[in-house]
Amino acid sequence: MSSGTRTCGRLCGAKGFGRLDRLAQQYLGKPYPRRDRHRFSTWIEIDTWHGWGTLKDNSQVG
Repeated sequence: MSSGTRTCGRLCGAKGFGRLDRLAQQYLGKPYPRRDRHRFSTWIEIDTWHGWGTLKDNSQVG
């Protein structure tokens, strides 16, 4: 498990379903089925993160 803070770097309207279809293909095994709504893409920058359990970075102090 992990958590963190992030900054929204860029938000843009999607021109088609290319990015969404690639993600859906990866996780659903098929193109994204819902085509009747406008889509947006956001690019985020990870500022900090913290993991615990199997995601814990044991090289960090504390």
